[in-house]
Amino acid sequence: MKAIRTTGNADTPVAMTTVPLPEANADECLVRVHAVSLNAGEIRNSRKRAAGEAIGWDFAGTVEHSASNGTGPHKGTRVFGFVRSGSWAEFVAAPAHQLGTIPQGVSFEDASTLPVAGITALRTLRRGAPLPGKHVLVVPGSGGVGLFALQLAMRDGARVTAVVRSAKREALVRDHGASRVIVGITADAKDNGPYDVILESLGGDSLGAALGMLAPDGTVVHFGATVGTETTFPASTFYSTGGTSLYGFYAFHEVAKAPMTSDLNYLADLVRTSQLRTNIDASETFANFIEAFSARGERGLAGKIVVTLP
Repeated sequence: MKAIRTTGNADTPVAMTTVPLPEANADECLVRVHAVSLNAGEIRNSRKRAAGEAIGWDFAGTVEHSASNGTGPHKGTRVFGFVRSGSWAEFVAAPAHQLGTIPQGVSFEDASTLPVAGITALRTLRRGAPLPGKHVLVVPGSGGVGLFALQLAMRDGARVTAVVRSAKREALVRDHGASRVIVGITADAKDNGPYDVILESLGGDSLGAALGMLAPDGTVVHFGATVGTETTFPASTFYSTGGTSLYGFYAFHEVAKAPMTSDLNYLADLVRTSQLRTNIDASETFANFIEAFSARGERGLAGKIVVTLP
């Protein structure tokens, strides 16, 4: 099969190659991939990987062979999910408990955007549940996770504020559920606080600022460090507010704790009923994967880039 593999070269980190089909374990389905969506984390990680490694998380496709232990969807079922690596290929072997079923009316392209970003948005918000009446801050508000989180938080009755770096994103995040938009850095959102739940994925100064803006019993859920890995924060404010907490969210750890099939099906049904938008910014064919990869890394797009396969 054709697949994308890492090159070990940070300047041109991935390339198309031909490899054997993956061998599925007893609890895995072999899925023929019809669409994948690209995540910022994959782009960053690809530049640090050794040559010849499988890569890719999100996918949507059709079950070619069901799991030999009898679990999961049957052959021919339209499915979507994510794996630790290997989805950027014509076939992927995926654990049955990490697959959702694509309902009628939802495309492979839309479904492929949901796994990593959708599950992250859904499960990070649950750290602050119940949400009705609470004040939620999403940093950043644009991008895959942010745009899903804004919609889900508003749907669950929260009052939602978003931080964006550019005024060009303000209309977008308002349209997705933000009642207040802060154009600037995370610290600029302080006067609009305090916040019961803060979803934060920049790290560095952004995380430090977030830890000083919580309401009593509030929680910061940190799920990425795209800007900085070292953080200082106002410790006296954090503890004296009372009951505040910091939760580190890592998607693959969360999946190991609780299977995600029901959550994937929930998200897909929201898409089917037009209660959740998937925010596809651009699409490309698998033959032009390198162009899509470059676009995701260089254009600073909001939302998702999707790559389609026959």
